[in-house]
Amino acid sequence: MFPYFLTLIILFVGIMLSSTLVVMEKKSKAFFKTFTTPTSGMYHLIGGYLTNITILFGQLAVILGASFYYLKIALFDNIGVTLVILALSVTFFVLLGTLIGHVFRSQEGTTIASISVGTLFLFLSNVVLPVESFPTIIRKIISSTPYMLSAELIKQSVLFNVGFGELSQELILLSSYVVIVAVLVLVFRKLSYTRFFEGSANRKTLRKPHVTKDNSFRFNDGSIARNKKDLLSVLKRMNNDEFYDYVDKKNNELALWLKDTFKDKKTAHQLKKAKSREEAVAVLSGNLRLSQPLNTKEDVQPETKPAKRSFLPKVRFSWGHEKETFQTPQQEEVKVKKTVKKKRAKSKTKSSKSSTVETKPVKKQKVVKNKIQKNKVQKKETQKKENKENKQNQSSLPPENTENKENIDNQQQNLNLPNNSEPSESETENFNL
Repeated sequence: MFPYFLTLIILFVGIMLSSTLVVMEKKSKAFFKTFTTPTSGMYHLIGGYLTNITILFGQLAVILGASFYYLKIALFDNIGVTLVILALSVTFFVLLGTLIGHVFRSQEGTTIASISVGTLFLFLSNVVLPVESFPTIIRKIISSTPYMLSAELIKQSVLFNVGFGELSQELILLSSYVVIVAVLVLVFRKLSYTRFFEGSANRKTLRKPHVTKDNSFRFNDGSIARNKKDLLSVLKRMNNDEFYDYVDKKNNELALWLKDTFKDKKTAHQLKKAKSREEAVAVLSGNLRLSQPLNTKEDVQPETKPAKRSFLPKVRFSWGHEKETFQTPQQEEVKVKKTVKKKRAKSKTKSSKSSTVETKPVKKQKVVKNKIQKNKVQKKETQKKENKENKQNQSSLPPENTENKENIDNQQQNLNLPNNSEPSESETENFNL
């Protein structure tokens, strides 16, 4: 399987490398310069071929050296035949990659085409499926493909030491493939260059003959426009016939001048769509009206910035001159209670405010509320008057005799006798008296 893997490396590396180099050359900015040089195109083609060959032979040298050292493969016994076979196989796949690069324009197309061609050669080989399983006709077709030819030739030269006489037919077939691909490369190279330059020639060439060196627009009547206002004043004066001297279907010098000089792509695009002088005047006047700044002092008012409110607490630094105050846990509890009370009061006020926010009452409801409030006030006043009169009456009464009070108290004490005792006659007489 060693010859098949070696040919597989040549296949993918040769196709991918050569196709990418061709596309990079076409997309480079120096492509036109190299094309206009007096050197022929064959030199450029041979230079690209030599670069691909050197890279591939460097990789093959590393692989063959490792196989000779580790796998003990006899490479030098038939070295001449193997080098010829490797050269033919490398040139074929490199030229195939250059052909793909000239056929497709973009990098993506070349990569997809090269991978698809490589996978097609891989499946039509003895690596994935054995060739003996196919019918005889398909077997002959598969065995004559470039990948199978190069792999079988490397196998016979390296492993079996077969010479040029026995491998002459296969070598002629492989060299014929190389010639066919080289002719196709030359044809498609010319076609790709003609297609490239025809596309560039068919592009719209935009001209600005009325633009001076100092980027000002000179009209046919001698007037010069250095900015948008000058252009607007000139457009208002000119006729439609004069306007169409600077504007036509293919070229619009006014739009190009605005785009290149003032870098105003928006107005240039709008002016390019304008089909008459009146539309161009409307576009320029609208743009100038929008871009004109405010000059009056009444319109321009200074912005009043609100005062910045700092949410960080103010810190007071003491440098040893003040005594440090320490709070006891009781004082801290008092502070906490005060803060809780304040928060509750704030929440109550918020709830009362939210409850009082109602719709506007009707006039009748206002009248009823006023009457109820008046009645309440009158009741409070009458209660106050009654309380004052009661206090005055109490203060006008005479003070009681203390002696009578003492006699009454003594009599009450005497009446508090034990349960089985009866009052005497003298006590009853005193009591009656």
